[in-house]
Amino acid sequence: MAITILNELENESDPFSPFMRPVLYFSVSGAAAVTAPTAEIEFDGTTEDVTLEAIYLRTTSTIHYFAVDLSEVMKYLVRSFDGTEYPDDLEFINGNLVQKFDEYARSLTMDVYFERGTVNQQTADYAHYWLYLADQMPSDGGFRLTRVYNNTALQNLKWSKNTYNSIFFWAGGGTTITKGTVGGTGAYTADSTTVTADDSVTVDGGLTGTGGTTIYSGTLTPGYYQLKFAKTSIYLDRGKNTITISTPAGSKSIVIDYDPDCPDYYNLCWQHPQLGYVSFPFTGNKILNVSAKKGIELDKFNTSMVNVNTLKEIMGYDETRKVTLHTKADSQYWPLLQALYSSRHVYLFVGADGAADTSATWVECEVGGGGTFRSDRNRADFTVELTLPEPCNVRF
Repeated sequence: MAITILNELENESDPFSPFMRPVLYFSVSGAAAVTAPTAEIEFDGTTEDVTLEAIYLRTTSTIHYFAVDLSEVMKYLVRSFDGTEYPDDLEFINGNLVQKFDEYARSLTMDVYFERGTVNQQTADYAHYWLYLADQMPSDGGFRLTRVYNNTALQNLKWSKNTYNSIFFWAGGGTTITKGTVGGTGAYTADSTTVTADDSVTVDGGLTGTGGTTIYSGTLTPGYYQLKFAKTSIYLDRGKNTITISTPAGSKSIVIDYDPDCPDYYNLCWQHPQLGYVSFPFTGNKILNVSAKKGIELDKFNTSMVNVNTLKEIMGYDETRKVTLHTKADSQYWPLLQALYSSRHVYLFVGADGAADTSATWVECEVGGGGTFRSDRNRADFTVELTLPEPCNVRF
């Protein structure tokens, strides 16, 4: 007698995507006498339970087969379950730090019941990690985020001092992060090697060293992490830096092209489907467009129509500000920029040069526009239109 998962979800230690049509397939053996089999799936919380009925597919050689489409329910469970909210907004941190981004990933236990409440009942439970990430389909791992798990999805980045200089990666177990320079010149003194974080977040370790090649070495609990660099980090040189992240699942090296000197860049950070969040300096011009529409109108009370030139009074105007940014980007960065136009969370840096990364120095904008990517080009111009949020607009 056994309940057996037949697809990707048999790998409990790996992360999975709720956005790539996750479907659970399982079989039940040892119940040949059951002629009308039933099964259900339950996510059992302390204050909330979510139960789904499994679809009976067939019986072959006394083994019963079932399927459950988890596409919609997992999006809900990752966001909010059992009285806890796990939004996918970026959590801004500062300093040199390796910190768990535990709002972005959840471990959820799924209970499988066959013939629940009868003498033929069988049960099994499985725990899985679910992330706010997605890959293109078809994928060799299905909806299992294999490229995220072994960090092969990581790619080269371009940063300035005021981009949000953080690498997002999956880790579990012994983790080592090293740095090597490939053409960089000039080191910078770190503004801090520690960070004051909110007590509600889990800090699994800090960066160590004073300029050597080892940035971090330690054992991390399974989860999704930020490797955050300080504004003028000792671990980043001007120019190209190689960063290598090694975990039990594999090792990956990327190159970060870092320019710490120019305060005139327009720095964006946005949610990326494979990389969590990425940041990029827009080096071209900035165009600000301001438009307005009238608000409430009231009738004026006039005791006479003599010399009256208006019968209405406009009580105010609603202003909308849009910023259009331009940049040139090498083809190696196009996968980053392609995700910008469909990102649900896009942030524009509005702080002073060198200011700490907070929700006050990064404002969330509505993104518009689109990009064209020509296969015969190594470099291209990109334009993005951002609608600034209400706090950036004047209401009078």
